[in-house]
Amino acid sequence: MGEVFEPLDPVDAQALAQETMSPGDARRWVPPIPKGFRTASGSWWWRTGGRAQPGRTRVPARLQVPKRLRAARRTRIRHPREGGPPGHQRESAGIYPGAAGPVAAGIVDTAIPSSPGVSVPSLASRMVPPLLTALGYRHRFASPQATADLVAARRLRPRAYGPPRLLPRGVDIEVDEEGGWPLYEVRASAGPGQPRIVYLHGGSWINQISPLHWQLILRLAADTGSRVLVPIYPLAPRGTAASVVPQVADLLRRLAATHGAGHVSVVGDSAGGQIALSAALLLRDLGVALAHTVLISPALDLSLRNPAIDVLEAQEKWLVRPGLHAAADLWRDGLRWEDPIVSPLFGQMAGLGPLTVFAGTRDITHPDCELLVSKARAAGVHTEFHQATGMVHVYPLLPIPEGRAARRTMARILGEQH
Repeated sequence: MGEVFEPLDPVDAQALAQETMSPGDARRWVPPIPKGFRTASGSWWWRTGGRAQPGRTRVPARLQVPKRLRAARRTRIRHPREGGPPGHQRESAGIYPGAAGPVAAGIVDTAIPSSPGVSVPSLASRMVPPLLTALGYRHRFASPQATADLVAARRLRPRAYGPPRLLPRGVDIEVDEEGGWPLYEVRASAGPGQPRIVYLHGGSWINQISPLHWQLILRLAADTGSRVLVPIYPLAPRGTAASVVPQVADLLRRLAATHGAGHVSVVGDSAGGQIALSAALLLRDLGVALAHTVLISPALDLSLRNPAIDVLEAQEKWLVRPGLHAAADLWRDGLRWEDPIVSPLFGQMAGLGPLTVFAGTRDITHPDCELLVSKARAAGVHTEFHQATGMVHVYPLLPIPEGRAARRTMARILGEQH
């Protein structure tokens, strides 16, 4: 018999199951999920009620992958597409005035849907939306009141933000203070350690850093040989765009002054992506262009007014606008929605260093990511867009095959600053 555990967030559950438990364990557990779902590794199954059941159970017929799709995963299906050859230059139809523009020549386009060979999403990734539904994650943002209740709960019982106790071999962590914030430094002992990466975690501005964030941070440090700095910025309503973004920009400015802008990068996911790009724009105004700005499903227009979101929101299992808009309202704290410190999509992109964006096509941030990429390319910014078919919000953080591939790509890009 297994033991009953308190339910965790879906990302925390995935992290604990996939990243922190050894494959050789005789017994494993995750928070309650419906019968027939399995963890991202696909090596065991769980029953409802929170009781761990080692071993496999029969896969329900409705969840089995058809034979033709299993074959397609091995051979890669080719889909016809209008337009030119792979990676062809194309123009993006903008939704907001001034956001669209011709794609700058010579800029890399690695968008999966624009390629003639599209891989079928893995079974593990196909299980993520039902898992999010089962855990009721969408309900947390179903209304402004639901978000207010979540903020009050987090304030009453703050969640731990420290790194995991078990670290990859050769990786060390220290903690300091940055303007009253805890500032962690993660470094690979055997690496040169010269380049710096500042990682800004997501969480809708109201949730603390999670185990999956730490797993990505540890991997980036180990795979790039860089020192990854992780500021634990104050959450809304105590932390606001006007107070947090300039302090992050100042940290990046001082790192650039000490180590050279060509050796400093910034990475952010979701809400952290908004902070990262807004800070990079402030640095650009000072004449500083970072080595890389890497954004994972970034929040770009906090008003969420893009009409293309309507279609995605209907099938979104994670984030929905009513509660998300309430969290963003706490974060902007009276500033205009169009202020680039709040919504970096409205800033001018010219002068930024190389930009890389990751987004899944089932993610409500995807439409604004397309606009950002179009706008940055029109401004002459070297831009890579990695959009993955059928993937959900912040898919590069998830323990699924597509997430692992994205993390390898990210490490390669950030490793180029050596």
